[in-house]
Amino acid sequence: MPEITNRATLSYTYGNGTVVSQVLSNVASVTLNGAIIGTKTSLGTTYRADEDITYVITLQNTSSTQKTNVQISDNLGTFIQNTTTVTPLDYVGPTELFVNGTPSGELTPTVTASNVVFTIPTIPQNGNVVLVYRVRVNAFAPLASGSTITNTASYVGDEACNDFTVENTVTVEDYADVRITKSMSPDPIVCGSPLTYTFTLYNYGNTEATNVTLTDAFSPAPQSITVTLDGNLVSPNDYTYENGVLTIPSGTAQLTLPAATTTVGEDGSVIIVPSVSTITVTGVISNS
Repeated sequence: MPEITNRATLSYTYGNGTVVSQVLSNVASVTLNGAIIGTKTSLGTTYRADEDITYVITLQNTSSTQKTNVQISDNLGTFIQNTTTVTPLDYVGPTELFVNGTPSGELTPTVTASNVVFTIPTIPQNGNVVLVYRVRVNAFAPLASGSTITNTASYVGDEACNDFTVENTVTVEDYADVRITKSMSPDPIVCGSPLTYTFTLYNYGNTEATNVTLTDAFSPAPQSITVTLDGNLVSPNDYTYENGVLTIPSGTAQLTLPAATTTVGEDGSVIIVPSVSTITVTGVISNS
């Protein structure tokens, strides 16, 4: 909200006419509110890649006359990333409208790549409206631990003192995002020959994954297995293999997947580079 500041100057004489020409007062200030005031919040304080955020904008009409066709625009978190202007959120809707706490249907905003504008038909005198809407975190959102998205909504009124902005900041969640793929080679395989199972583990999150445990029930169960982790032979003391069921690691051994790293592309988009670990299990396949 704008602020009015003011300072007074005082001059006076005393005694034989000595003039004191300038004594300054303190700086007084007041906040200048228009008829419409607002707030912006989010349901939740964190975000993840490709997930939704729900925002809530509340507008209060403090005047004794209703306001019609009120517009407020949301910048979808637009900011400068590596000298490129990017927008980390996509509007997905819907937008639910509440008037004085009563559901009043959905609004259809005007949406561009970097902005969404809501037009509210009426805000009653001394009343309020609430907008509840969803956006989705896209490929331009910063994902490194500690990153934030600040989303700003702007209102331009029909009087100079009505203009204001409200904003909300969410912080990226610290999380591990582990995925796994499995392959076997060679294909085809001759009975009585060795078969290699390859497990590739990825962490796409910004936090390391700890206490990672891989379990696989092989059928048929390979015999005389050897296990490697990232090319290094794993001691049989660090895994269990019973009745064709492999569990790695076991005992006091631990498996940790480091956090992913991120880079920024030429277009300002965030590229996730996952950490990768590979486990191989090789054993002879027979029908005995």
